[in-house]
Amino acid sequence: PAAEAVLSEPLALDHLETLRAASLILCVGDGDAARFRMLDTMRAFSADLLAENEGAAALETRYLAFFQALAREAEAHLERDGHEAEVCARLDADVENLRLALNLSMRRDVADGLRFAGALWRYWLLRGRWSEAREALDRGLADDQSVPDDLRARALGWAGHLAFRLGDY
Repeated sequence: PAAEAVLSEPLALDHLETLRAASLILCVGDGDAARFRMLDTMRAFSADLLAENEGAAALETRYLAFFQALAREAEAHLERDGHEAEVCARLDADVENLRLALNLSMRRDVADGLRFAGALWRYWLLRGRWSEAREALDRGLADDQSVPDDLRARALGWAGHLAFRLGDY
């Protein structure tokens, strides 16, 4: 689903299979649990190529939208379903993508980045990733200009809770 959404291409898996056959990416798992990974050298090379591509902004926008939606959906489930283990496992599988998307979001629009961080808040708390969460919130809270007061208040509450958990009184 991520590849199809980001590439905006119904045959995304065919393209990924071509790359896998050429040993440019790895496929880990099978069926619904299949995940595609790229070697770090290929990732760096691909990032350079993407930077030169005219369609990079649209691709980034779709990437960001997919992972923001994933975080919002997870947030809704973590707040009320009692399926924490399943939801957290799903986010664990995409943690690197979520980190990259969060950084992209913060660079593009700090308020949007803070909303994204807020969607990940409960996940970070459950997984004990308090320092990572606090760093993301602090980065967003450092920008006084573009964050609405209500969002700033919520983010300060989250950051305060994390500071307490981290023993930073």
